[in-house]
Parts: sequence; C-alpha cells; structure tokens
Amino acid sequence: MAEGEDRNEILRSFQEIANVEDMDEALATLESVQWDLHRAIDARMSNSVHLPAEDGDQQLLADYDVPAHHVALQGSDDDEDGEATPPLRHVAKKKQKKETAARVDLMQNPWRALDLNDDLQPTAGPSFRLSDCAPPKSILRSAASGSLQVNGSQKPASSASAADYFQLVSEDSDEDDGVADPHNSSHLTGDYDDLVDVEPPSRTDDRVPLIPTDFSSVEEAMQNFCAVFEARYGHNRPNFYMGSLDAAIREAFESPGRPTAERRPLLVYLHNDDSVASNVFAQNVLATDPVASLVKAQFVTWAWDVTQPENRAKLLEWLGLLNVREIRATMESIQKDRYPLVAVLIREKNQLMVSDVIYGTDNPEAAIEKLMVGLTQYQDIKATEQEEERQRIERENFRQEQAAEYQKALNEDRAKQAEAERKVAEQRADEERRVLEQKEKEELQAQLLASLPAEPSATTADVATVRIRMPTGEQILRRFSMSEPLRHLSVFVASKGFPSSHYRLWTSDVPKRDLETMDQSKTLTELKWPIREQLTLEEK
Repeated sequence: MAEGEDRNEILRSFQEIANVEDMDEALATLESVQWDLHRAIDARMSNSVHLPAEDGDQQLLADYDVPAHHVALQGSDDDEDGEATPPLRHVAKKKQKKETAARVDLMQNPWRALDLNDDLQPTAGPSFRLSDCAPPKSILRSAASGSLQVNGSQKPASSASAADYFQLVSEDSDEDDGVADPHNSSHLTGDYDDLVDVEPPSRTDDRVPLIPTDFSSVEEAMQNFCAVFEARYGHNRPNFYMGSLDAAIREAFESPGRPTAERRPLLVYLHNDDSVASNVFAQNVLATDPVASLVKAQFVTWAWDVTQPENRAKLLEWLGLLNVREIRATMESIQKDRYPLVAVLIREKNQLMVSDVIYGTDNPEAAIEKLMVGLTQYQDIKATEQEEERQRIERENFRQEQAAEYQKALNEDRAKQAEAERKVAEQRADEERRVLEQKEKEELQAQLLASLPAEPSATTADVATVRIRMPTGEQILRRFSMSEPLRHLSVFVASKGFPSSHYRLWTSDVPKRDLETMDQSKTLTELKWPIREQLTLEEK
C-alpha cells in the first residue's frame, strides 16, 4: 500500500507520532501493516478505537482545538478499495506530535480529563479519538466543585478511583448515548452528539480562585486560600501561616516570645492555576505524607496565588518592600509552566536568602532533597545563632551580676552615708534640744532664785545657816531668815538645778526626815529649825 510513497517520510512521521526511537522496531511495525501509517499508529496503541469521521467528530475535534488533518488518522483501516490513505507529511511536524501525544495521555489516564486545573500535557504515545475518554458534562460539573457523584454519594475528586470514573461514564453513556461498555471499543458506535458539546478541560474555568482579587485583608485572602486548597486537594497540606508575608518572616526567624531553638526556615509557596503542573504538584508532591509531614514539622509555610495579575503585582510589591529579591528575580525569569514554586528561605545575620527553589516539575524525592538541604543549612545557621545567643546571655548575666553587685555596694554606701547623716542630724537635734533645755532650765532657775528674798547677812539676827550636800559631792552654804517658810529651801535647791520632782532633801535628824513630809508653808521658827542644819540632797 505504501509503494510509490516516500517511505523515508512515512518512517519519520511514524517515529515522531508514535514516539518510536528504535529504527528497526519502526521498520518492523510499518512492514507488518504494508507501510500503512494509520494502521501502524493504531498498532502501537493497545486500546485504539476507530470511529467514522462524521460531522459530529469534526465538531468535537474543533472543540478540542485539534488540527483538521488529524481526522484522517481516525479513518477505517478496512477501506473497500484498498487504496492507501494520502500521505500525512504535515503530521511529522512537532506540534502535531505533541497534540496527539497529549490525547494519548488522556486515553491512558482518564482522570486527567476531570482535573480542570490540568492542561493537556504532551506525552509520548500514538494518536486516538478524543471522544473515547472525554467525560460527560455532569462529571465535569462535579469535578469543578471538587467532588464526584458515585453510586448516589459524593466522593472527593482527589480520592475517587478510575473505576468510579469509568462507572460514571458507563451510566451516563447508557442514559444519553446508548453505549454499554466504555472499555470495549466495539460498543462505541452510538450517537456522540452529547459528547460533542462537552467543554474541553480548562485549568481555570469554573473554579473558585485560591485568592480573589477583591480581598479586603491578607488574613481574609489566606483564609480563602486554605479553604479552596483543602476543597481541591484535601486536608493533607502544610499549615499555611494565616497572616502577611512580613509576619510569617518574623514568626519563622524570630519566634517572638520563644527561644531560638524554635526558629524554623520559611517556605513561600506560590500557586498559579495557569500552570499545567499546579494540580499534579499539589496532589502528588505537596500532599504526600513524607513532604507534608516534613513541612508541617520543620517549616513555617506562607502561600500566595499569582494566577491573577493583580495578586502577582501585590506580591512583587511586598517582596520589594521586604528586600526578598531572589524570589522576585525567580518569578520574573521562569516560565509559567514551572509553577508552582516553593522557595526555601533561610536567614543569616538578618539577611534573607533563598536556599533552593522547588518547581512544579519536581517529584517528591527532589522536593524532599531540596527541603532537607535548606533545613540542614538553617540548622547550621541556627546552631551558630544559638551559640551566639548563649554567649550573649552569659555576657548579659555577667553584666547583670556586676551591675547587681555594684548596685548593692552603692546601696550599702548610700545606707552608711544616710546613717551617718542621720546620726549627725540626731546629734545636732540633741545638742539643740539640750541647749534649749539648758536655756529653759537656767531661765527657770533664775526665776526661782529671783522669787527668793535676798540672803541675810551673817550679822543679821534670827538667821539659820543651812549646808546642803549635793549629789556631786559639792556643798552649798546658804543663810535663811527664821521667818521664811520651809519651801524656800526647796526653791533654793531647785534654783541650783535640782528640782523637787527629781530630788529629795533629808534632814540630819535621827531618824532623818524628808522635807516633803514636813509642812512647807510653816516658817523655820514654827518648825523650831536649828540655826545650823546640814541637808543631804539625793536623787529620787
């Protein structure tokens, strides 16, 4: 059938479309089908399905943006006239190869048709009919809300199995198309009008955004991010920090109110729904137990959605204000399809650095390796910071001890000085009080002495001479008129500084008598006072 055709061109087209690198294998396959390119491609595809290229199929292919010449690949291999299909020189082009391979991937993995955030990623493999694996509208609507209706119950899209999907396809096909078994290509001959109207999978259509552009606060944006992220990918996710990027940096590298040992590196997760790897990375990398457990235990994670230009611009503004230039440079240099990004941030000497960047094309092993590298780097930095912190605390404690000792000595000196000043003040007050008391005493003594009549002379008649022995051993001699009352003796003694309130006078009689017991108003004559008498003054 291929005689007269350029076999080299057919060989090259077959190798490109079917992704067969082995020349001998390609030649053997083409020889086995008599160099019929279409049959060779079908032979490479174990579950190949051939449907008539009807108008509905043309519309279906148009909906999926498939080049028109690809319809030729779906032609029947049982042509009655036995003529060869016209040569497909355009099929050899790389773009056609990628589109065909992408649809092979959808045939091999029907679940990708349910993921509205996953583009038709080109993979190796032969061509096939799109209608063979595209899900009905009802399934797409369920997938857009993050769940599937299986046997009357809702199942999360991330947890439903391929068997559930095929069951749904079978049920929907039985109702709408009359197709009994989606696994058997011999039954796929029903009416495909409904499938023709199916919208092609889109990464962002009909999806609630992780972060809307009209958020009123960063906290509100983060709450929306977490809620939508869980609805899409499940609860096995990092513990996203519910605050601004600035606050997340402080939480990670300063651990406010907590010791240095609790500081952790920071992950900045940047999501982009326009990237073909977004769903794959979120589900198959970020949500895996090893990655999720490591991130939860050892990192502070902050997330943002850069799908919308407004949110991307806001993030770039924050990165500029916080001087995180490496993330900004990475965002501005990489292709969109390499999203999501997970930047592993560490800080040394108050300088933020990007240890590594995990891309949406990385697998879990590569992600864990990069996480561990960043964690190890920051552990070394933190160990140095902890040692510096320990030394700083020791210096601070020593300084405080010195300050406390100095303050104690200063307080003691001040106390001694205050005590000395107090004593001086007391002495001064005592002296002033003593002087005042002495002055008052002298004034009182002078008044008492002035109240006495003048001492009679030695030649005056009726005079009694009294000798008074003082407590100090001193003796005072004084003459009193016999007509004077006895109290004048007490007044005279008080005028010398020995008041009767503190001292008493004793007579020389046997037994001696206390002058206070005698009538002070009587005169010496009335008391028959001797002309010579010796009195003894004693303290009470």
